[in-house]
Amino acid sequence: MKRDEKQQDLASRLEIPSVVPDLVNARIDHTLQNLEQRKRSRRLTKKSILVLAACLTIISLGTLAAFGQNLPLLNSLVKMVNPAAAQNYERVKVDISGGKAGSAGGAGKTAVHKTATDQGITLTVNDLAYDGASLIIGFELSKAGGFGNDVVEIDTDLLPSFQNPEDGRPANSESLVADSYLTPKDNGDYQGYAAFHFGDPAPNIEDNGTLTLTASNIGVVDSTGFKEVNGLWKIETGLTGKDIYTAAQITESGLEHPLKNGKVESVKLIRSALNNMISLKGYATPSTGFPAVLQGFFILDDRGNCLNYRYILREFPRQTGLAEEGSFNTVISLMRIPADTQRLTVIPYTSVKGKESKVYAAELQQLPVSIPMQDQEMTISAVERGQEKLTIHYTVSGFEDNKAYPSFEFVEQNGGKIPAAAQTGRRMNPMDYETGLGIYEWKTDRAQDIAKVLIHSQEYDLQKDLAFDLDLTEDKK
Repeated sequence: MKRDEKQQDLASRLEIPSVVPDLVNARIDHTLQNLEQRKRSRRLTKKSILVLAACLTIISLGTLAAFGQNLPLLNSLVKMVNPAAAQNYERVKVDISGGKAGSAGGAGKTAVHKTATDQGITLTVNDLAYDGASLIIGFELSKAGGFGNDVVEIDTDLLPSFQNPEDGRPANSESLVADSYLTPKDNGDYQGYAAFHFGDPAPNIEDNGTLTLTASNIGVVDSTGFKEVNGLWKIETGLTGKDIYTAAQITESGLEHPLKNGKVESVKLIRSALNNMISLKGYATPSTGFPAVLQGFFILDDRGNCLNYRYILREFPRQTGLAEEGSFNTVISLMRIPADTQRLTVIPYTSVKGKESKVYAAELQQLPVSIPMQDQEMTISAVERGQEKLTIHYTVSGFEDNKAYPSFEFVEQNGGKIPAAAQTGRRMNPMDYETGLGIYEWKTDRAQDIAKVLIHSQEYDLQKDLAFDLDLTEDKK
């Protein structure tokens, strides 16, 4: 397969989180306009959802290294400062503490510092970390003079693949979920990380394939809207999976758990110094009609705190690229699990079919102000009114399907809605479920006139009667 066709095939199958920022929405729309025989699935809300499947190349990797007695099983060593409150990359990058990569007793980053330049933009890969289930890439995007002060969001379709050095072809494929976060540096460049979470961890770690990182477009959202720069940014790291490996522990349960329209057939818990992940495989009858009913899972600790959520991801076999009828493999990144957690609780949910988003209102004259919603509460703690933008600082607690990217509208004293002056970026990292902190930046020259905020929230059914627990104490015995 030609390189362009291969990259398009990989990108077209990438699993996109169910709630995405404007940049990703714009890229999806742009991609769909250029792909034949692709279908779009959207909710009747302001938040659009597009489910694409991905085949990401990942090599069959050697035997898992034995775990040392001191490897923490319940508390990730990943130190991540809340990106919503961060002012520069040093406060949002993944900082992995411990020993060297490849050791069983700790985690570490492997320095790369390789670059690729096209269309006047340079991609620099700084470091890598890999545990067989998660691959974390620290990278930056730069150009002469920076990207400009009016840029509110930037991203790229960076994809990794472990390739056979003899013919350059990938050794294997696995479905995945990808999350990324980039933040501006003082010089106008962008720096951050991408995290790839695989549906099934590699059972073996070998050294007969090297990691290649490739991007074919860079998307930019500025005051004029969305722009896409097409090119080729390819970096041969020369590193194998064993070179960047940090040991992971995999606990699998074969117990079945019923769903309203199917069942969970297998649950895997993957824990390492990089990340904690849960993988749920099973069968659920796909919904018909429009809008489609979204299904998914919330993961709670034993205090009732939501660690993360994810809608069901359909399996796309490598041979056909088409979803098997009803089968799913849903990977949910849990980041950090509190060290004293005794169990996790999995609660299935569905969105409410046919219902549009519900609107909640709050006055901004006296702060903080709390807005109770369905199984959730948002608290606005501070509002900054500048000459060209309004900035809202908020905290989200409880369950909500578009918690990471709330949909705000603003109203003046007489009840009229105030339109945005330019494209707006949403500054809450979709992986930051532990703190629930967020910052919303809204471009307007009428910040002083805003008296009320309207928040759109999608309702859903939380199926507590089908919840099931995962006992974590067994691994301590």
